[in-house]
Amino acid sequence: MEAHYRTRNGRLTIAIEANSQKDLFKALATVAEVFEAESTCGCCNSDLIRFQVRTVETFDHFELQCANCTARFEFGQHRNGQSLFPKRRDENGNSLPNRGWKIWKGENV
Repeated sequence: MEAHYRTRNGRLTIAIEANSQKDLFKALATVAEVFEAESTCGCCNSDLIRFQVRTVETFDHFELQCANCTARFEFGQHRNGQSLFPKRRDENGNSLPNRGWKIWKGENV
């Protein structure tokens, strides 16, 4: 079974293959959680955002970056290392300001 999923903003169309409806549903949910996490910057509301991967030592950091104000939105990685999730909470479980977007100012503010 195959489906073609178009994100809300129309920027991406993703082909998904699955063996059952349940597997397809899970795959669609995973795709939507990551690729529809944000369509505008949480700091300046610009829609000029792009995908970015930075490598620090041996660890990859997956994020969105605003081309207007340079704010970044980070994705965490599940323990299995195979999937991502939007980081909207700090280490204590508190909601982050600006829907998780932050601007680097020498130290993470």
